Amino acid sequence: MSDLIDDSASNVRAAKELGWTAVHFVESTESAPAQQASQYQIKHLEELRTIFPQFFTTPPNDPPQKSIP
Repeated sequence: MSDLIDDSASNVRAAKELGWTAVHFVESTESAPAQQASQYQIKHLEELRTIFPQFFTTPPNDPPQKSIP
């Protein structure tokens, strides 16, 4: 499995064409492209929890656990 998360539309477009799961991170100060560049387009990194839940130990919107010293 190949995944790419990037803020470059051209990079995620190329990854999608190669069959990768691509996520275009569009910062709040930037405009989204007229045509979505990849399978996923996000504005907040927290959205990655929904797209790739297998990479996170807590479900989306759960508060982080405090570390025990």
